[in-house]
Amino acid sequence: MLTLHRHLSCNKYLLLKQIVFIQLLAGTWELDWNKLLQTPLSLTTEHLWKQLSSRSEFRESPSMLSEHDTTVVTMLSEMFQSATPTPLHQHL
Repeated sequence: MLTLHRHLSCNKYLLLKQIVFIQLLAGTWELDWNKLLQTPLSLTTEHLWKQLSSRSEFRESPSMLSEHDTTVVTMLSEMFQSATPTPLHQHL
Protein backbone atom coordinates (compact mmCIF):
# COMPACT_ATOMS: atom_id res chain seq x y z
CA MET A 1 0.00 0.00 0.00
CA LEU A 2 2.87 2.38 0.82
CA THR A 3 4.39 1.64 -2.59
CA LEU A 4 1.12 2.59 -4.28
CA HIS A 5 0.97 5.84 -2.32
CA ARG A 6 4.41 6.88 -3.65
CA HIS A 7 3.25 6.28 -7.22
CA LEU A 8 0.13 8.48 -7.03
CA SER A 9 1.98 11.24 -8.83
CA CYS A 10 2.72 8.90 -11.75
CA ASN A 11 0.73 8.76 -14.91
CA LYS A 12 -2.64 7.05 -14.26
CA TYR A 13 -2.00 4.49 -16.99
CA LEU A 14 1.41 3.52 -15.65
CA LEU A 15 0.00 3.26 -12.16
CA LEU A 16 -2.78 0.99 -13.34
CA LYS A 17 -0.28 -1.23 -15.15
CA GLN A 18 1.84 -1.47 -12.02
CA ILE A 19 -1.14 -2.35 -9.84
CA VAL A 20 -2.27 -5.05 -12.26
CA PHE A 21 1.26 -6.44 -12.51
CA ILE A 22 1.62 -6.58 -8.71
CA GLN A 23 -1.78 -8.26 -8.41
CA LEU A 24 -0.85 -10.71 -11.17
CA LEU A 25 2.38 -11.65 -9.38
CA ALA A 26 0.54 -11.98 -6.05
CA GLY A 27 -2.19 -14.11 -7.64
CA THR A 28 -4.91 -11.68 -6.60
CA TRP A 29 -5.74 -10.14 -9.98
CA GLU A 30 -9.39 -10.51 -10.97
CA LEU A 31 -10.11 -9.62 -14.57
CA ASP A 32 -13.07 -7.27 -15.05
CA TRP A 33 -14.35 -8.54 -18.41
CA ASN A 34 -17.06 -5.87 -18.67
CA LYS A 35 -14.52 -3.08 -18.30
CA LEU A 36 -12.04 -4.80 -20.61
CA LEU A 37 -14.61 -5.30 -23.36
CA GLN A 38 -15.69 -1.66 -23.11
CA THR A 39 -12.12 -0.36 -23.50
CA PRO A 40 -11.54 1.16 -26.93
CA LEU A 41 -8.67 -0.30 -28.91
CA SER A 42 -7.69 3.13 -30.20
CA LEU A 43 -8.18 2.00 -33.77
CA THR A 44 -9.71 4.55 -36.07
CA THR A 45 -10.98 3.91 -39.56
CA GLU A 46 -8.09 6.05 -40.82
CA HIS A 47 -5.54 3.91 -38.99
CA LEU A 48 -7.14 0.68 -40.21
CA TRP A 49 -7.21 1.93 -43.79
CA LYS A 50 -3.58 3.03 -43.57
CA GLN A 51 -2.58 -0.45 -42.43
CA LEU A 52 -4.71 -2.24 -45.03
CA SER A 53 -3.80 -0.03 -47.95
CA SER A 54 -0.08 -0.49 -47.29
CA ARG A 55 -0.42 -4.19 -48.16
CA SER A 56 0.86 -5.24 -51.57
CA GLU A 57 -2.59 -6.40 -52.65
CA PHE A 58 -3.82 -2.80 -52.54
CA ARG A 59 -0.84 -1.45 -54.47
CA GLU A 60 -0.65 -4.03 -57.24
CA SER A 61 -2.54 -3.94 -60.48
CA PRO A 62 -5.83 -5.87 -60.28
CA SER A 63 -4.60 -8.00 -63.21
CA MET A 64 -1.83 -9.35 -60.92
CA LEU A 65 -4.33 -10.53 -58.28
CA SER A 66 -6.59 -13.54 -58.14
CA GLU A 67 -10.30 -12.96 -58.69
CA HIS A 68 -10.94 -13.46 -54.97
CA ASP A 69 -8.24 -10.97 -53.94
CA THR A 70 -9.52 -8.42 -56.44
CA THR A 71 -13.03 -8.76 -55.02
CA VAL A 72 -11.77 -8.38 -51.43
CA VAL A 73 -9.61 -5.36 -52.28
CA THR A 74 -12.50 -3.69 -54.13
CA MET A 75 -14.96 -4.40 -51.32
CA LEU A 76 -12.63 -3.11 -48.60
CA SER A 77 -11.67 -0.05 -50.63
CA GLU A 78 -15.32 0.87 -51.16
CA MET A 79 -16.18 0.18 -47.53
CA PHE A 80 -13.42 2.43 -46.18
CA GLN A 81 -14.01 5.18 -48.74
CA SER A 82 -17.68 5.37 -47.77
CA ALA A 83 -17.00 5.20 -44.03
CA THR A 84 -17.19 8.51 -42.28
CA PRO A 85 -15.58 8.80 -38.87
CA THR A 86 -18.31 8.66 -36.24
CA PRO A 87 -18.05 7.66 -32.58
CA LEU A 88 -19.15 4.15 -33.58
CA HIS A 89 -16.54 3.84 -36.35
CA GLN A 90 -13.67 5.37 -34.41
CA HIS A 91 -13.23 2.31 -32.23
CA LEU A 92 -13.70 -0.58 -34.67
